[in-house]
Amino acid sequence: MSAIDVVIPAFNAARYLDQALASVLSQDHAAHRVIVVDDGSTDGTVDVAAKFGARVEIERRQNGGAAAARNTGIARSAAALVAFLDADDLWTPRKLALQAAVLDTDPAIDFVVCLVRAFASPERSARRWRRSNRGRSKAGSPGPC
Repeated sequence: MSAIDVVIPAFNAARYLDQALASVLSQDHAAHRVIVVDDGSTDGTVDVAAKFGARVEIERRQNGGAAAARNTGIARSAAALVAFLDADDLWTPRKLALQAAVLDTDPAIDFVVCLVRAFASPERSARRWRRSNRGRSKAGSPGPC
C-alpha cells in the first residue's frame, strides 16, 4: 500500500488535538509521517502534540489560516499521498487503509472522499447537522471510513 503523510493544521486546538492524534496513530494502515502544523496557537497546542514524541512532527508558523497551514504541511511532506485531518476531528480506525486500497486500484484516481458523521462535544451546542458525500472518485467512495 502507498505511503501516506497526514497533515493536521491546528490553531488553539489543545482541547481536541490529543484525540485527533490518537485516531491517526491507531490506524490499521499506519501513516508514513504525521505532521501537525501549529498556526500560531496560544493555548498549548504544541505541548499536546509534543506529548506524542517522535511519532508526530511539529511545524510552527505565524497564524495564516487553515489553508496556509495545510500548504505548509504539504511542503514538508515527502509521501506521494497526503491525508488531511482537522485538529478537532476524528478518524475511524480503517480510514487510511480503505482509502489507500481504493487509490492503489487505479493510478488515474486523484483523490478519495468518505462519508462523514457529524458530532458535537458536550460543551458545544447540541445542534445537529448533516454533510453528504458530495464527491466520488472514479472507483467510487470506499464507504464509511
